[in-house]
Amino acid sequence: MVALLRLPPLAEEVPVHFRANRRSRKYILKVGPDGSVRITVPRFGSQRFALDFASQHAAWLAGEVAKARRQGAPWVSGHEFLLHGMPTPVTVEEQEGRFYAVFGTFHLPLVSPEADLRAAVVRELRRLAAAELPLRLTERALAMGLGERVSRVTVRDQRSRWGSCSARGVISLNWRLIQMPRWVTDSILIHELSHLRELNHSSRFWKAVAEADPQWQESEAWLHRHRGLLI
Repeated sequence: MVALLRLPPLAEEVPVHFRANRRSRKYILKVGPDGSVRITVPRFGSQRFALDFASQHAAWLAGEVAKARRQGAPWVSGHEFLLHGMPTPVTVEEQEGRFYAVFGTFHLPLVSPEADLRAAVVRELRRLAAAELPLRLTERALAMGLGERVSRVTVRDQRSRWGSCSARGVISLNWRLIQMPRWVTDSILIHELSHLRELNHSSRFWKAVAEADPQWQESEAWLHRHRGLLI
């Protein structure tokens, strides 16, 4: 069965597909590549409660639907993306018979003016993230007195988390942190570094986070509102 769900942030209704799963113990929301919403309905659940559950997460769903639509559409000259929290346009320019994707001070060579601008920008953003994020995390670690406890820093293409920290001091960061305002990125770095003291989410952990980052709740709010704008 397919139903329509109104998402106020998008000012429209989106199709919702239901999938019954007798082994599932909870409702699960997913957004498909086409922007449609898929809801897993547990054994003793119902489609009516599934829609109520989805409505409670309308803001998150709207962001994910908008993101799926943007990723599915080709990037043309003038497309905007976030870099350090600022809307940044990428344009196609010709210089001496060659074409480039241009944003800020960056000139990225293109095979042709019809080439995929998104792919070119993502490659550059991942390169920037790999160069910038480990240095920023190291600075934060030293400021928190945790420099010796960080054994390695990696930058990855994580799909469902902004970062992670292992018991061995290995910290992995999502390259998309480069798109966020620096104060939001720093908040995530502090969060992961705080796990070097408390490898859990206990009250002691959140106390350590709050002491190092009084703005952590504002950062969480920014992520909730804007995560759909990230690539």
